[in-house]
Amino acid sequence: MYLDTPTIWLQNRENTARIERVFLNGLLANPGPVNTEDYVVSALSTPTMAVQVSAGQAWVRGSASNQGVYSVVNDGFVTLTIPTAESAPRIDLVVLKVYDTEYGDGVDQAEFLVVKGQAASSPTPPAAPTNSITLARVTVGAGVSSISNSNIVDVRVLAMFRSEFSSSIWKTADWIPMTPLQSNVVAYGGAYQPPAYRRLNDRVELTGLLTINIGAVPPSGTVPLFTMPTAYRPAKVQLLSTVAGRGYIATGNTTANGASHYHNLYEGFVSGRISINSTGLLYFQPGLTFESGQWVSLEGLVYYTV
Repeated sequence: MYLDTPTIWLQNRENTARIERVFLNGLLANPGPVNTEDYVVSALSTPTMAVQVSAGQAWVRGSASNQGVYSVVNDGFVTLTIPTAESAPRIDLVVLKVYDTEYGDGVDQAEFLVVKGQAASSPTPPAAPTNSITLARVTVGAGVSSISNSNIVDVRVLAMFRSEFSSSIWKTADWIPMTPLQSNVVAYGGAYQPPAYRRLNDRVELTGLLTINIGAVPPSGTVPLFTMPTAYRPAKVQLLSTVAGRGYIATGNTTANGASHYHNLYEGFVSGRISINSTGLLYFQPGLTFESGQWVSLEGLVYYTV
């Protein structure tokens, strides 16, 4: 793993690395991994009291005033040991931390760390160290001897840069299509936006229209729509208000001169809501007026990942 700062040559080259970091700090809207596959924390293939962090690149903002940001690159998996479980559960953090001799550290480097939490009947995550970004929360159950993926919550927030012309995001998160959708669920089609998602800082935004086929009578439970990837899952269940309906119906009648004349009548909205749980399952909870084949909108729905 190494630190890397793009070279920006200035007239005064004294302490150029620091000047570069401060310059980039003004452009960085949000620190974090560069891509969705960067620095993913997961359990080992044979679970033990350890986790692994995938390769990648991240931008880390320094905590001191005018310290700037650092580019941290790692080209392989890194295995981290989770401290021994205790008699009560706890929550540990997996973080990426930067050290800089210019700011009182003994070395210039970056490393992955496990920050141990406090064991308690209702544990809470510990504070992250300075000059770091948090990658995951790991729930360590009482007396456990291994960590599985179900114990790991991905809390990465992708890095984004601001435009030099405005406060808009220069590097934006592209829409990712929801594919494959669960059975009995299809994209609405036509010119309408297909179902998709993207991550923006600490939240995930949804878009698109779905058609849900569930039979004439709504089920008593829920309709699975799509399973969100690890990096797009919330820490707990979140409920989202949605718009659903039957659409327009063309009704015809004959005018005095024999021509056909049609009116579009809107049948009105039907009930239901969208929910997502910590396993990433996005699902629809139909209300009493929902019927098979009706559309459900994901437009503008947002949930938080932390």
